[in-house]
Amino acid sequence: MELNVVILCLAVAGLCAIALWYINGALLTPIGGKNTRIHIAVHADGNVPELEHTVAGILWLIDNGTLPAEIVIIDGGMAEDARTRARVLEKRDTRVHYLENWENYGSGERAD
Repeated sequence: MELNVVILCLAVAGLCAIALWYINGALLTPIGGKNTRIHIAVHADGNVPELEHTVAGILWLIDNGTLPAEIVIIDGGMAEDARTRARVLEKRDTRVHYLENWENYGSGERAD
């Protein structure tokens, strides 16, 4: 009898935790309109060894539905190796865009 009560309490606690996880995710999700797109600007300069990790983390948020957005990597003086990695990231995923010219950010011009 006591074992059944413990199992029931654990099951209820687990369901409450899952419900709180989904509610928290819903509260953190940005709300966009029908004609609205969200872009996350990643301004990078220098060698930027963590660029892939940063983009992968943002893509994870996009993939799990927490963040409906696209990523714009903005070159603020990146090293040539970092530029190459940014171009590879852009080719690998259509939601990632590389922008070489900082002045063009927000002008609607794509870096294709």
